[in-house]
Amino acid sequence: MTHYKRIGIENKRFHPYRHTFCTNLCKKGVPLQTAYKLMGHSSINVTARF
Repeated sequence: MTHYKRIGIENKRFHPYRHTFCTNLCKKGVPLQTAYKLMGHSSINVTARF
């Protein structure tokens, strides 16, 4: 049994979950600068685009 199935989450590739994580950070009011650092993007512009 996969980890996803065990915890009841749809099995997707890794990147959709990264996008969701970043979107949720922004929705909760986390500053873009902080989200950019947490995501490890090469530029804050990359974070802002998504």
